[in-house]
This record gives sequence, C-alpha cells and structure tokens, in this order.
Amino acid sequence: MDKQRYINFIKKDWLAENIITVYEEEDRAVYFADTWKYGAIAMKVNDNLEELLNEYNALDGLRGDRCAAIYNGLGGEALIIERIIPGISLREELDLEKRLEAFCETFKVIHKIPKNEKMHYNYLEWLENAVDFCVDNNIDSDLTEKMIIARDIGKELFDKYPERYLLHGDLHHDNILLKNDGKYSIIDPKGVIGPKIFDIPRFVLNELDENLNKTGKEHILEVINKLASMLCYDEEDIRKLFFMETVLANIWCVEDDEDIDESAINMAFEILQNI
Repeated sequence: MDKQRYINFIKKDWLAENIITVYEEEDRAVYFADTWKYGAIAMKVNDNLEELLNEYNALDGLRGDRCAAIYNGLGGEALIIERIIPGISLREELDLEKRLEAFCETFKVIHKIPKNEKMHYNYLEWLENAVDFCVDNNIDSDLTEKMIIARDIGKELFDKYPERYLLHGDLHHDNILLKNDGKYSIIDPKGVIGPKIFDIPRFVLNELDENLNKTGKEHILEVINKLASMLCYDEEDIRKLFFMETVLANIWCVEDDEDIDESAINMAFEILQNI
C-alpha cells in the first residue's frame, strides 16, 4: 500500500494540513487532518476494498446529523469522512444513568429504512456464517452448540420483530462520540439489516469493561433492565440477544486467532438459562 499517495492527495486536492497518523498497519491506515473544504476529516485507507465499500454504503445509508458525514474518496480506494469533534467516547462517561441516556437518545434516531437491502449483510447471514465456520473447522463442540443456540435466537427474534432497518452493527461505546453540539454521533458502522433491537446487545456486551463503574453479571442485568424500560423492549429478548451477541463476538475472535472470553460466554449462558 502506497500510503504517501493518499496523504499527497488530501494535501493537494483538499489543502489538508495538520495531518496526524492515528495508526498505520501493513494493509490499512487512518489519518486525521484539517481541510479547507470540509474542516476536520478522517481518512481511512484499506487494501480490502470490500470493507471500505461496506462502510461507505453503511455511512451513506445512515447519513444524518447523528452519523459521521461521508465525503469524496479516491475512486473507492480510500474513505474520507467527517472527524467528530471533540470526539469523546461514550466510554468516558462514568455515570451509568447518563451513559444509558446518551445511548438511548442516539439509538432512537440513527436507524434508517434501507435503500436496497441487497447492498448490506443481513444479521441472520452473520449468524449462519458463524455456525458454518464452527462446523467446517471442528470448533469446540460446546462453543459450536452455543453458536447454534445463538443462531436460533436470532431467527426467533427476527420473526418476533418483523421490521427491517439498516443497523449500525457495532454500536458500542467507542463508536458513539460526543460532538461540539453536546449530542453523540456514530462512526464505523458495519451496516447490517435487521430489527432495531439487534443494535442493543453489542453495547451491553461492552459494558463488561473494567474501566467502567461495575462489571459482572449483576451489572449486566441492571443495564439490560434499564435499557428494556427506556427503549420499551421485552427484557427477556434483550437477555437472549446478549447471549447471542456474546457468542457471535467470540466466534469472530476465533476466526481472527484471538483469545475468547470464556467468562463472558458462561455469564451470558447463565443469564439465558435463568429466563
């Protein structure tokens, strides 16, 4: 990847200055810069053009005052988007009530009717692909069994909630950033089709963070209870989705040769069994 070519592009065509490297890897990088035309921007480059296209389609589908704006790219080779300022992660809000209020306020306004469902993944596809991965790769039988249960939960709740929206797909604390207007905006959407409620469990899963006020089962149950009340969903459904998302996230860890969080899986399974 010729990263310097992308930097030269925004310097020349966008009069970019104050360019900051957020991170650089062999096949991808992210830069911040100030531009004459659009102000503060973030530029993503990635050898995996399918990932860039998926994010472009997600940002385009979710565009609005609570989603980072999307600007021109380099013929699909780069993604240039609004940099959220000051960009303070919701993770930095240590008061649980304020954190949940900010999440719910954001959640209620970001989802859109998809322009074309075929442009995006479907949540059930994610779940089916994870089951196939487990079976094809002889993943631990207990984890495979849990992934099958997770898949079946997804099917059950897809039937219960028939509406289909374009979801963020990774709506956790670090993808919800504070703007200068005092509201939160979303970044880094995966873009996936499903019922709105399916955008809740990733946030709940990320409440298992030692830097927040509390961790563990009681905290998760408190978070689920409060979100169910604030968003008018069945608490049992969010518990089921928490299990589904916990298992799915850990299967993705296996796919990426990362360690799984067995304690989180066991906790989620216990919560599921106690419904």
